[in-house]
Amino acid sequence: MDAAADAAYGSLLGACVGDAAGAVLEFIYRMPTEAEVEAALKMPGGGVWEVGPGQVTGDSELALCMAQALMDMPASRRAVPLDAVAVWYGKWLASLPFDIGNATRAALSVARGQPAVEGLAARVQAAAAEANQDSLSNGCLMRITPLAIWSSRQPADVIAANAAAETALTHPQQTAQLATGAYCLAIAHLINHPRDAQGAIAAATAWLQQGLAAALQQGPLPGSNHSSASGSSSAGSSSAGSSASREHDDAPADGAAPCSKAAAAWGTVLGWLGEAQQEGPGPEVQHAAGYIKWGFVHAFRALALALPFEEALRQVLLRGGDTDTNAAIVGGLLGAYRGAGDIPDCMKGPVLSRCSSSEGIKRPGFLQTGKLPQLFEKLWAAACS
Repeated sequence: MDAAADAAYGSLLGACVGDAAGAVLEFIYRMPTEAEVEAALKMPGGGVWEVGPGQVTGDSELALCMAQALMDMPASRRAVPLDAVAVWYGKWLASLPFDIGNATRAALSVARGQPAVEGLAARVQAAAAEANQDSLSNGCLMRITPLAIWSSRQPADVIAANAAAETALTHPQQTAQLATGAYCLAIAHLINHPRDAQGAIAAATAWLQQGLAAALQQGPLPGSNHSSASGSSSAGSSSAGSSASREHDDAPADGAAPCSKAAAAWGTVLGWLGEAQQEGPGPEVQHAAGYIKWGFVHAFRALALALPFEEALRQVLLRGGDTDTNAAIVGGLLGAYRGAGDIPDCMKGPVLSRCSSSEGIKRPGFLQTGKLPQLFEKLWAAACS
């Protein structure tokens, strides 16, 4: 496997590894101890969900579904096959996932068990636009690595447009769409320029700066979905007793300038990227735990510091909050930076050994991470075609 393929595989695998590690610590509603984090990094399984060793949650199950939707579609077609993605997401929802967020459930319910029909994605996007117009939850960023890989050989505007379109299946907010766009652009840069952490940050920054300048001039917005957005909303709360509570639909205000909704969205995400490069431990993540900003900032912070993969997960898990999703987001970006070869065997081994008969919560074969090597081979071939 050459360096580009290793980076791409590292992104997909890294997100799954982060998810599996964080699943053990989810919903403890306090800061985990160092001992608990060290144990979680050994992939023991357990936790509130009683997952098996190396078992992922709905975060990575959705990524597996996206990979299977994309792997037979040549990326040279440029536009992401949204109807196919929606069908796979509906299949996932019909499998009765044990861990699902409010925004994801609200949008994907119309696709549950639906056959491959033209226009299904538009129906899902319409449901999202009605139910999730204020959502800045992290459910869109946690699943996006397959799209970043599939689009990685395409121009930046295509990558960003695909990220916005896919994100709109559950999240109509432009702020969320721009966050996934910047994240995908950074992963694509790391695939095409392995180990160039600063170049990846610069690529995402330049795209956001260009978009902000265009929005301030009321010009065309490169790679964005034209749905309305703002960088702020009121803080929300969660319930420990419901699996849907894991994804918080509200977020603390970021003080976006009132110049325009589009400019506020571009400026908000650009501000997050700047915050990720500041000194310090990164933002506290317990309040409004499912806010998309937390995973985004901690992922780019780890990249800016060029942290080893395991250390990046350790640091974000020690912050608590939505541990599986934040670790998946960090793992997807740091996995692209470090490559699959640098993910410790003790972490990736349990993930790659999962099958339908493995210990833990029983899940269908199409959602097993033991299939990752074969899925990635096909996804990478599609990306390069």
